[in-house]
Amino acid sequence: MAIVCLVFKSISTTSLLRKGVLIGFIIYVFTLSIYFFFFADGNYYDKTPSSFQGVLVIVLSILFFYEQIKKPDTLFIYALPEFWYVTAVFIHAAGTFFIYIFAAFWLQNSANENDYMNIFGSLSILHNLLIAFATFKQYKDPLLSTTSKPITA
Repeated sequence: MAIVCLVFKSISTTSLLRKGVLIGFIIYVFTLSIYFFFFADGNYYDKTPSSFQGVLVIVLSILFFYEQIKKPDTLFIYALPEFWYVTAVFIHAAGTFFIYIFAAFWLQNSANENDYMNIFGSLSILHNLLIAFATFKQYKDPLLSTTSKPITA
């Protein structure tokens, strides 16, 4: 989660997303610490941390898209590698959000295990392909003038 927050902070162009990343990460660490110390039982899969992380990533992605709509840096947003990175993270977080929430109940029936693995695997492949495309867009042509910064963590 820290790496995702650092990447969101590095691609932000306004203070709204930077503040959102900082506040979101502090709340995430604080809430997770309280949860693990007082409520968590380490003997089984727990959906709460995954759900909270998914919500935070979705909110940060929406803030990035809002930032780009409000103050665009380029004519076509899909020309930026940041757009593809955030889209990949958003699709993966949104797709796995409900899977993580219902995993404890859904996986009680062994017949659902293949469906779970297929959905999660498909989302992971799509996520990785979009990240690779973002990297390809970033380093495609060094002679092109672009306003995008390198995506760093």
